[in-house]
Amino acid sequence: MIEIEEIIKKIEKGENNHNDLTYFIYSSKLTNAQLIRILFKTLTHSILKFKDNEYDSNRIFNIAQAIYNLLNNECFTPEEIDINEQRINKSLESLEQKKSKNLIKSINLLKSINMKKYKDSNEMLLFIKKLIKRQESISVIKRFMLLNKVKEGIKLEDLFDYTFDRALFMLEVESTDIFYYIALLKLFYTKNIDKNKYIKKLNTCSKKNNLLYTELLYIINGYKNPLSKDQILDKYDIVSFFEIPNIILPNKLTTNEQIFTIDKSHTNLMDDGISIRKDGNNYIIGIYIADVGGSIKQNSLCDQQARQNFQCIYHGSSKLNRIFSSQVTNKLSLKENEPRRSLSIHVVMSSSGNILDYFISKDNIVVSKNLSYLEAENMINSTTHTKLEKQLRDLFTLSNILEETSGHITTYARKNNSNSNYKSHKIMREFTILYNSLIARKAYESKMPFVYKIQNSQDMSELAEDCGVLLDDETKSIINFSYLESINSPLPDRFASLDLDVYANASNPLREYVDFYNQLLMHGFYFYDTDLEYNPREFGKLINYFNRRSRDLEIMQKEFTLSKKN
Repeated sequence: MIEIEEIIKKIEKGENNHNDLTYFIYSSKLTNAQLIRILFKTLTHSILKFKDNEYDSNRIFNIAQAIYNLLNNECFTPEEIDINEQRINKSLESLEQKKSKNLIKSINLLKSINMKKYKDSNEMLLFIKKLIKRQESISVIKRFMLLNKVKEGIKLEDLFDYTFDRALFMLEVESTDIFYYIALLKLFYTKNIDKNKYIKKLNTCSKKNNLLYTELLYIINGYKNPLSKDQILDKYDIVSFFEIPNIILPNKLTTNEQIFTIDKSHTNLMDDGISIRKDGNNYIIGIYIADVGGSIKQNSLCDQQARQNFQCIYHGSSKLNRIFSSQVTNKLSLKENEPRRSLSIHVVMSSSGNILDYFISKDNIVVSKNLSYLEAENMINSTTHTKLEKQLRDLFTLSNILEETSGHITTYARKNNSNSNYKSHKIMREFTILYNSLIARKAYESKMPFVYKIQNSQDMSELAEDCGVLLDDETKSIINFSYLESINSPLPDRFASLDLDVYANASNPLREYVDFYNQLLMHGFYFYDTDLEYNPREFGKLINYFNRRSRDLEIMQKEFTLSKKN
């Protein structure tokens, strides 16, 4: 998303690009009220400073153009319309008082704004359009439509039309935001749309030799999922050829703990291992994560390719997308009896589950045993008492305590989003959460740059009320628990579903780029064993990219699911 500070600066310098403004209006997650207030404030300030010259008049026209784009193409409640009309009239009065011919274009543009057509809009339709503007999760939008039974109460053609204009603009400016709008067009498609109308709109686009142009054409004609598997991968710029860096394995161990992994059977991506031993009345627990960041250099070709592919995506039993080559994962995965480097957290925990102390270290380790979830499950439920079986039972007991003491929200989220009822799965889930929360806490305390995961409570109930929509309890429950959107952030904040004040993803560096990148940051700013390039502004842009890429690949995965059905 283009930063609003940059946009306003461009406007005031008279250097505004119309496409930039339009893109900002389409993609900004600020509320309409915030955007409008900022633009009118900027306009008022510019009128006060106005000198009768071409530079200042162009600057004011650019602001007026931005206001026109926003007010003429968005939906508003009657109350919002009244407020904005007052703002327009006040601005017109100030402009006319200047008595400058150079301001006539701006005056006429503001006078041509028409918001009256939205006064009769269906409230739920208005609400869903605002969700679309905010680029809320497609699952959330779909859920709202189904739970409130609005599919029969609103015209899908209206939503299709609203979304198509956004998709067409994103195609023109070559923004990946188009992936989001294309997915919505498939959701809103109905045979009642005026195909000729959209073909005419499409013909105005300059990007006709484009896969996305072709896909829009197919959607208009009713073919919602026209792309093959390879075309979908090409559409999302998935890399299939990988650099293989030189990886040096450790030759000397730094710990003698009995470490084991628990994962899906036949996987070759074993990111995390665990150990446990008694120390008096307490437990010493080690959580070991494959140290990918210590083996792959920042901005190397391998790093760039991993950043582009971003995360491992599975479609049924096959892997659609991976971030590293199989040669890399084979050397870094925590395989049994193979020396490996790890970024570890060692936790001192009481028998009641209280964390008494912890520290982070770089370790050279050897995993004693790779267990599948089923193998670990059988050991936990076994009637025998081998050392490994007892360790697993102790870990299960502690994982139960971690879950039970987590609070209502997190307990709900964990139980309802779990993909397995295995006790062994709960062990890895709870101690992975513990690892991520502790490493995030340490990064925050160290005041180092880090990619945090935040998940604030949604303000959709308030937004719905502003649009005159009253949500039922079921819908509110889904918002509060199931569909809280988690995003990456350079600053820590509450992670609502786990009821944590600070959290980050760092435990799956072979599967997720953000986890790998956090390891790079740990090496550069916690252990100080690597020189990293770091610029706060570029860091913020990178995190924005992480959020966009995550959303786009989520949509890509849904496309494969739909393609399989067809």
